[in-house]
Amino acid sequence: MIIKINGINVEKKSCTTAPLQFGKSVKNLPNEIVCNYIIVIDIQYFIAKFENIFNDFVNDYRIDDELVTVK
Repeated sequence: MIIKINGINVEKKSCTTAPLQFGKSVKNLPNEIVCNYIIVIDIQYFIAKFENIFNDFVNDYRIDDELVTVK
């Protein structure tokens, strides 16, 4: 995966998130700098990871259904 912020390569471990500010736009948050960013990821890697997450979701959903279904 390649991450670029304002055209500069950035290591994944350097990335973080800001606290959620529901209802506020980024422009209204104090001390926030708006940056242009690009994340480039290999599509096959993405598909493989997504399939694993989706399969886990389906299995969890099935187990939940079995627990609440009256027999």
